[in-house]
Amino acid sequence: MDETARWIENSVAAFALIRRCATPQNVVDVAVHIAPDLSESIAFEERWNDVCVASTNADHVAISKAVSILRDASATVWSLAGDPNPFFEIRSSCSAQPRVYDVLYPLSARYEWVNELFLNEQVRHDGRLKNSLYAGSQTSEVVGINHQRNSRDSRGGYTLYVPENYSELREWPLIVTLHGGGGHGRGHVWTWLRDARSCGAIVLCPTSLGSTWGLSDPELDTENILCHVETVRRQLNIDSGRLMLQGVSDGGTFSLLAGLLEDSAFTHLVPCFPSFHPMMIEMTSRDRLQAVRIYLIHGSLDWMFPIESAREANLILTHAGADVVFREIEDLSHSYPDDENLNILEWYRK
Repeated sequence: MDETARWIENSVAAFALIRRCATPQNVVDVAVHIAPDLSESIAFEERWNDVCVASTNADHVAISKAVSILRDASATVWSLAGDPNPFFEIRSSCSAQPRVYDVLYPLSARYEWVNELFLNEQVRHDGRLKNSLYAGSQTSEVVGINHQRNSRDSRGGYTLYVPENYSELREWPLIVTLHGGGGHGRGHVWTWLRDARSCGAIVLCPTSLGSTWGLSDPELDTENILCHVETVRRQLNIDSGRLMLQGVSDGGTFSLLAGLLEDSAFTHLVPCFPSFHPMMIEMTSRDRLQAVRIYLIHGSLDWMFPIESAREANLILTHAGADVVFREIEDLSHSYPDDENLNILEWYRK
């Protein structure tokens, strides 16, 4: 199993890296350099197909499905490498990462290698943490992933992740994270689960009412998000001084729109590669800007919302009185940088 674990983790990381770095101009070079070896992918799929033929074990079937997802994604990338304009198709194939996580996460309490897949490297050898996660998963009904009216074909619900070692005896920080345009909270939860599980934070992933957030008429989506937040605050012991609203792309833009409202309860805003307009400042007050902390992330390679807009946003927000940390990431395209989560959490806890 160690060999399978290594291959799955490396393959998932490869697809994440392609999404991170690829632009319409460099996508083929990036994909060919990073994509998992197709012959190795085929060999793993054949091996696990043989295992499933000889076994009716549901866990083996799940592992085989994860392997097949990665094999199909590898084959897609390599088949597109010679096409003249393969950018969006290759990006789509990189969605293998959340689909694999969705299949494997239920096995985390039974297989150490799966458990470690959902822990960051800094804590993978922390026996006390792993024991507490295992014990909580066996005794508590409120922990793990919970989907509320959030099937893949529905809108407006939410997915909630509560660490398996959750205890009501202490307050927990809440991360409300918003997907990008056309996205869904059910899949977006994987951008934060590993680090929230490792560091002790609750993650709420709302799904927009429409195909994206109501940027021109934000009231309905804002009300829906706040309703979900209040539901979670009634059920769990949430630290009211640690309420983060984070979002990517359209979700990043919406995190600013909703988070800068005068009566917003959010204490920290983390807009990631948003589309920023100076008029946003006119919708808030200097008091609100001084009351909230902002962590702005943007990639130098962003092909959808050029980096210049983020630099302007940083200057305008700072000049208006906001406490802004601006992270311009050189090798980042229009994709969420999972490896920034630990930096965000360190900032969040100060």
